[in-house]
Parts: sequence; C-alpha cells; structure tokens
Amino acid sequence: MPTPTVPMAWGSPRFHCPIIAISISYGLDKFVRFATEIWGVSPDGKTKDAVAREGLDALEKFIKECGIVTSLEELGATREMLPKIAESSFILENGYKKLTTEGILNILEACF
Repeated sequence: MPTPTVPMAWGSPRFHCPIIAISISYGLDKFVRFATEIWGVSPDGKTKDAVAREGLDALEKFIKECGIVTSLEELGATREMLPKIAESSFILENGYKKLTTEGILNILEACF
C-alpha cells in the first residue's frame, strides 16, 4: 500500500464528503442542485439543507458501493500523521469557506 500523502487523501472521493458537509451552508443552492440533478433527490416538503445533505448521503452510499477506499486509515495513515498533514496542507483563499489548519485537522479526523 502506498504511503498516504495530502494529494492522495484529497483526491479520493470519500474525503470530499466531510469537506462538503462543512461547506453546505456556504454554497447551499449549488449543493441542492447537485442533490436534485445528479442524485434525483426530491425537494418536496424538505428544507434546502435537508435536500443537500440527502445528496451527500447518496454520494457516500455510491462511493461505498463502488468499493472505493473510505478512510485515511485504509490508505495507511495513522492518527499521529494527521497534525503533520494538516500543517503541510495548502490553504486556498477562494473556496466556500477559508479553512484553518485546525479546521483541516478536524476534517482529517472525520476522514479517519
């Protein structure tokens, strides 16, 4: 198994789910569109947030059905590696929300 790296971790679809969950409120309309147009989520009687999260659930289910690696641990990472990965991550200025090293570490924990 290859040694985990930041690019590999962020490149795996599963690792986007915690990031998306954090970002939903910052790009809600886009996530609602993703849920309805890609996953066929019905918006009837639901809040936008509920629709967006149902789309995220559908994405996670699909990823698991495909047998794609679903955790950093499966890639060979250890909890001890997470702070170093967070500290070495490049922080983008133009996303839905600017992350901090602490925020990245929280996401990595959710991906473990």
